Amino acid sequence: MIVRRAELIERMTADWDKRFVMDPFVPSDDDDPGAASIDFHLGNRFLLARRGLGVGIANLGASDAEEDAASTKEMYVPNGQPFPIYPRQLVLGVSLEWFRVPRDMMASIVDRSAWGRHGLMISIARSIHPGGSGNVTLEIANLGETVMIVHPGKAIGQLQFTRVDELKKGEPHQHTGWCAMVRPELKPYRDSSWEKFLLADPRFTR
Repeated sequence: MIVRRAELIERMTADWDKRFVMDPFVPSDDDDPGAASIDFHLGNRFLLARRGLGVGIANLGASDAEEDAASTKEMYVPNGQPFPIYPRQLVLGVSLEWFRVPRDMMASIVDRSAWGRHGLMISIARSIHPGGSGNVTLEIANLGETVMIVHPGKAIGQLQFTRVDELKKGEPHQHTGWCAMVRPELKPYRDSSWEKFLLADPRFTR
């Protein structure tokens, strides 16, 4: 079931286990309590690829922090200042707001149609698991044919929340990879146990 904005605002003062955190949050007279999403805004930090460096990405799990740092550069753009995103360019950004998702909810990242109709998409990994916290990392891609100018501080997307069953006491909880992130960064890829099995078993590598 989709959670309405009015309940999310109520959850901001609930007991910690049920609390939804969005910081900063500024109530507006334009807010519709019956809406099924809540807006978030573009933050100030961006991570860009250094074009022409390296020989390509052949194995995500083989890259390390030094290689990632050498192939990318981080930029800080003050609120209200223009930041251009060129056609077919991918930039990592973050939300201005810091979030904490309650354990009985999950969140989906939703593009704003006003940007999307011009070819600007803000997310590829679109779900935030229960218990996640931090600034939302945005994979901002310009799929259009013209330069798109974005401004930190402007509304860039929405979060839509869905109720999920809570874990019972004693059940193991696997922490989400999205936890306490405050700036855009490349996330290391780790092979699952099933991938390791497939790569090691000669029946599947012939």
